[in-house]
Amino acid sequence: MDTSESLTAAANLAKQVLIQLVKLRIPPNPRNYSLWYNAYQGDDPDLTRTVEQISGNVETYDDEQSRDLYRRFLGPMHDDETLNETGERIETAISQVMEALGDAGGDAADYGKKLAAVSGKLNEDTQANQVRTIVTEILSDTRRMQERTKHLEGRLEESLSEVNQLRVRLDEVKQDALTDALTGISNRKHFDNSIDEIIEEAAASREPLCLMMLDIDHFKQFNDSYGHQTGDEVLRLVARCLTDSIKGRDFAARFGGEEFVIVLPHTRLQDALIVGDQVRANVASKRIVKKTTGEKLGNITLSAGVSQYRPGESLEDLLHRADESLYSAKDSGRNRVVAEQVVAPKESLAAAS
Repeated sequence: MDTSESLTAAANLAKQVLIQLVKLRIPPNPRNYSLWYNAYQGDDPDLTRTVEQISGNVETYDDEQSRDLYRRFLGPMHDDETLNETGERIETAISQVMEALGDAGGDAADYGKKLAAVSGKLNEDTQANQVRTIVTEILSDTRRMQERTKHLEGRLEESLSEVNQLRVRLDEVKQDALTDALTGISNRKHFDNSIDEIIEEAAASREPLCLMMLDIDHFKQFNDSYGHQTGDEVLRLVARCLTDSIKGRDFAARFGGEEFVIVLPHTRLQDALIVGDQVRANVASKRIVKKTTGEKLGNITLSAGVSQYRPGESLEDLLHRADESLYSAKDSGRNRVVAEQVVAPKESLAAAS
């Protein structure tokens, strides 16, 4: 497809999105437009499916849900832009500080030269009227220097205050970029950024390290039956159960969709199984109630697989064994935690399925 065809396709898609939003009586603001445009592009099947569900039942769609969906599906791609923008503003503010300090250095040097020049004029033969002129000149230069110093202090205070505010904002943006917008726990990006260092520490200290993969049983069926919003509440509930069940340097993250991961440093396989079963039991004990109607929807369960790090292996191998263990837990009845030792060979699992 050449450039003109691409532009035509983009224009047609934009027109289609606007027509659809007007037809559905959804405000065509930038946020809703971005959601529908990206959904119609089809690059994110989850977003496309969610927008299709909303289009079939627009009565429940409001501004709050629009914000939630934007943070969930489009927020991460804009976090980097915000991060870069904030970083650039910090650099600008710091440059202003350095410029102010440079100006101050120049002013001080000029003032020193003037004092040296004036002092050279003073000697025993200097007449009284000349002394008065020299003193007046010194006082005038000193007042100018005081004014410049006061102005400099104001510039520095303003610039440093902005730098501090921007640093706080930068920390917030970084935290947001590493947090799953829906559940509030760490996201896949945070996991990817952290796991290599955790593995390196385990390899160096020779301390055990376990990885647990967890998946909500029959989540798609639950989501289709009770709606996207109730499904989101379930994801939040599971995330809370995960964080309630871990401590210390343990690390929980949403891995993708209805799948989660827990990293357990300084933990052996048998102890990781205990943690996994605590999480599983905690989730199974919850009773799901649909907020909009109060309807009791029963409970949900988790399946989990656990692997222990083997010195020298890659992250891919560690993840693969945890995923194989999770598959085994699903295959053997769900609502259970399986360690890597009891994973059956791939051939027998394939035959069982």
